[in-house]
Amino acid sequence: AYQEMLNHGDRDSATKGVFLLGELYKNIYRDVLDSDVPPEIKNKKLIELACAVEGSVRNIGVHAGGVIISSIPVVDIVPLIPAGDGVIATQFDMKDIEEVGLVKFDLLAIETLTIMSDAVNYIKKFKKADFDLDDIELDDPKIYEMLGRGDTIGIFQLESSGMQKLLRDLVPDCFEDIIAVNALYRPGPLGGGMVDQFINRKHGREAIEYPFKELEYVLKETYGIIVYQEQVQRIASTLAGYSLGEADLLRRAMGKKKPAEMAKQKERFIAGAKEKGHDPKKAEEVFDLMAKFAEYGFNKAHAAVYALTAYKTAYLKNYYSAEFLSALLTSKMGKDVDSANLYISDAIAHGIKILAPDVNESFYDFEPRGKNIRFGFGGIKNIGTSAIDNILEERAAGNLYKGLVDFCCRVDTRRVNKKTLEHLIKAGAFDSYGINRGILFNNLDRVMNYAIDIKREIESGQCNLFGDASTTCNYSEEMVDMNAAPWDTQEQLQYEKEVIGFYISSHPLDMYDSALRCSGVPDIYSFQHVPPESSIIAAGVMTLAKEIVTKTGYTMGIYTLEDKTGSIEVVAFKDAYKEIQKVPGMGSTPVLCFGKLSNDSGVNKIMVERIKLLEEKDFILDIRTRGDHISRDVMGNICNALPKNSGFVPLNMELVFPNEGSIVLDVGKGSLNDCTTACSKIKEMIGREVTVKWSLGV
Repeated sequence: AYQEMLNHGDRDSATKGVFLLGELYKNIYRDVLDSDVPPEIKNKKLIELACAVEGSVRNIGVHAGGVIISSIPVVDIVPLIPAGDGVIATQFDMKDIEEVGLVKFDLLAIETLTIMSDAVNYIKKFKKADFDLDDIELDDPKIYEMLGRGDTIGIFQLESSGMQKLLRDLVPDCFEDIIAVNALYRPGPLGGGMVDQFINRKHGREAIEYPFKELEYVLKETYGIIVYQEQVQRIASTLAGYSLGEADLLRRAMGKKKPAEMAKQKERFIAGAKEKGHDPKKAEEVFDLMAKFAEYGFNKAHAAVYALTAYKTAYLKNYYSAEFLSALLTSKMGKDVDSANLYISDAIAHGIKILAPDVNESFYDFEPRGKNIRFGFGGIKNIGTSAIDNILEERAAGNLYKGLVDFCCRVDTRRVNKKTLEHLIKAGAFDSYGINRGILFNNLDRVMNYAIDIKREIESGQCNLFGDASTTCNYSEEMVDMNAAPWDTQEQLQYEKEVIGFYISSHPLDMYDSALRCSGVPDIYSFQHVPPESSIIAAGVMTLAKEIVTKTGYTMGIYTLEDKTGSIEVVAFKDAYKEIQKVPGMGSTPVLCFGKLSNDSGVNKIMVERIKLLEEKDFILDIRTRGDHISRDVMGNICNALPKNSGFVPLNMELVFPNEGSIVLDVGKGSLNDCTTACSKIKEMIGREVTVKWSLGV
């Protein structure tokens, strides 16, 4: 019927025809159900109908990167259908598309390419005008050293914690290793032991073997292991005389695991190997080995392109960190808060500061400022492009803003309204004037009314902003009432998190960073790679997502627990929910969360069992060193460096005397900061190995 419609030139009807076949069957189905025929006849008809539609396409599915290209109108070959969002899709799946002679191309849109382009533009603008990313060398030892230590946050395809572990185990030292990593980090090779075998052979812990001597040149780069689909093709060509076209058909047959086709290929392979003088039995073993690895085989061309992109992003991160991370953060602006948090944490770990947005410094995007990064206006919630454009236009036309009063008098408050101003203050965009954000916020109505009066005077011709002295409005920043209520640090952080999604000026966990890390409390970022049912302890700030009243009448809560590296969902049932309700300053107060991981649809969440406030008194510090090399004077200096009961952290010092035992000294209590400072001073004074151990006393 479809072909008949085409023959008569009725394309539109033909296009609709195949899809509407499903609607036709639905109507028949309803007719059968509604009919008055006996049940046995009704059931028979329903079974016949089910058999008729069995195997048909149930619904529209569109491949994210699939594109059909044809030399003639596609509708002359296959029926089409609107698939939503302006997409036109074929009504044939990818296998049937090939049967009618069309090719499906996978064109992947990779955000990383935009990030790389933006980073290069920053480098050209701020550092090196002639920089060309295509000119970099692919054998830079510093890049492989960085990859080998797993420093890959933000690196294309290499940033997951599992990939970081693989890189640390492998210690790549050449570009071919990065290609292999991209091909190996998949469930098949990981689960089948292939990755461990590859690593052991690379480091000489396992002998490298080749099935045939002739295959050494094919498998040498992967230490005798079949990793790539192209290797399957080359083995078939080398051992069994396959043409390149035949070898590709073999690769496809192995990938699709069609028994009949595999039987034909096996017969062809063994015959070809025998013809070239090889032992048929051994050739059969090689074929079976190829078939096994073909299940895991990856396209090397694909892996190589990914590896090149990974290397380039690693190069940018290593040599142009601020420029690369600025581009990375811009790409996540307003879309992916968890990733932005992770990248900000990584930037800080590399000595890069994220500078708060500033009315005189910021532009729309994040931008590098020397070794630091300036937050972009586009990352502040509910500030539209019209407001940002007005701020930038006025700044360019009339010099830098002198303060909040000057700002309000100069911008168009129809575009930069009160809500926008509130968010700018909460985000810290006026911090450079040295006035507490709370004071500015509580002066906003007063300043805006003053600015309206000034603008009325300008419109009436009584004065102008840039005229001579006789006509210039003499407004002053002294209009800000400095006696207005300020915000404390906790309030400031709460509002900051509200308008930009994460903390910039500081973080509630800042003072606990070193102690938590040394106590073995993992980053939240790592929890998605921990097996479900694992008992865990996590630290962060908690916010309520939603409350649920269960069928039995009690209330439970769904929360978000967040640290500097990311966030995770926390489920609190009856008792835990009541405990969480007692936490003061929810959203900015650090807590310790104890529970088990549960996996839901591939995502780990915490089933919380207990929660408590994270406080200084939760930590214990132990310092251990050799005592036989410490003089009386040095010991006196150490005592002077120790905190004098300035906090709640118990501090113990163990002096070890070889062959004589050790002495443990209880040297008092101090604050986290004082204890950390004392550790650094003691290391300097002793000049020998000092073991510092933080632990949680909970």
